[in-house]
Amino acid sequence: MERIGTFLTDDGGAATVDWVVLTAASVAVTLAVMGVLSDALEAAGSNLSNTLSDMPIRTSFAEWEAFRASLEPPAEPEPEG
Repeated sequence: MERIGTFLTDDGGAATVDWVVLTAASVAVTLAVMGVLSDALEAAGSNLSNTLSDMPIRTSFAEWEAFRASLEPPAEPEPEG
C-alpha cells in the first residue's frame, strides 16, 4: 500500500509533461509561420529565378563597357552663358 501512496504523491514526471507541451507548442508555431511565409518565399524565389535567367552573360570587357554605358544617364548639355 505504501508503494501506491508514493506513486500518487511523486511529481517527477511533471517536468517531462511540461517539456512535451512546450515542444508541441514550438512545433505548432513553426508550422504556422511556415504556412504564412511559404507563398511569399516561393514568389520571391520565382522572381529571383526569372531575373537571373533573363540576364545575359557577358564574356568580354567590351561587352561590359557597352552595358555600363547603356545604364548611365545621358550627359546634360552645359548652359550657354
